[in-house]
Amino acid sequence: MSMRTGRRAGGQAANQRGMTLASALTLVLLLSVGACDPLLGQGVGHDPSDSPFRDINTHQTLSFLIGRFGGSLGNAGVGAQSTTDFGFRFRNRLSGPLELMIGTTIIPSKRNVIDPTKPDSAGRQVGTVDYNMITADIQLLLSLTGAKTWHTLAPWIAFGFGVETATRPTTDPGGYKAGLNFTFVPSIGLDVHLSRKLGLVFEARDNTIRYEYPLAYFAPTDSTGKALAPVLDPARFSDKQLTHNFTISAGFSYHFTF
Repeated sequence: MSMRTGRRAGGQAANQRGMTLASALTLVLLLSVGACDPLLGQGVGHDPSDSPFRDINTHQTLSFLIGRFGGSLGNAGVGAQSTTDFGFRFRNRLSGPLELMIGTTIIPSKRNVIDPTKPDSAGRQVGTVDYNMITADIQLLLSLTGAKTWHTLAPWIAFGFGVETATRPTTDPGGYKAGLNFTFVPSIGLDVHLSRKLGLVFEARDNTIRYEYPLAYFAPTDSTGKALAPVLDPARFSDKQLTHNFTISAGFSYHFTF
């Protein structure tokens, strides 16, 4: 197996692990919602004091999360690597089950550096550089139990968009540079209300990152102008790629109203 193939396999394995984790959390949320269905008729002939549902009386939520960013190396193997990330979320209830969520995440990652002018794939791997990223996004969140909890639980889904940027982007020998990206951010989550103001939050999201590969990856030459084997086969790969970087996070929330 060549080093390039190994990098692709590593990126695909990381994505598969992220998809497995996200699928597991999705199943948990669906089971929670399924369990809630028979109880949604609580308003008729049901003693409110015995109801598993409780109103959420606060309107804002501030959360701090720590997670595992499942980096995708991409087809060329130069994408963000897996790492621990740190996130902040601010949520504001709009009406009933709808909330507006604004978030930012700090991702202290690394990435591989490739020099396509080297004659063989082993020599092209010249090391790694810091790939510290900051993301900012805005999402519309739908609480699956409305403005209530069910046995202290409140599952939700959200979708939005944002930007991702490297704090100190560097240009590789082949002309590759990872800079500013627009992202789509689907996510699912679960709030656990420990009290009126304090709680736990669990989140799974997909941080999409778009990479653009330089011409030197597809038609490299050495210092004498001699053609070399490509880093990426132009018959199989495009110069643009949208990668999925699944992230699982957990943290604490403070619920309040101002």
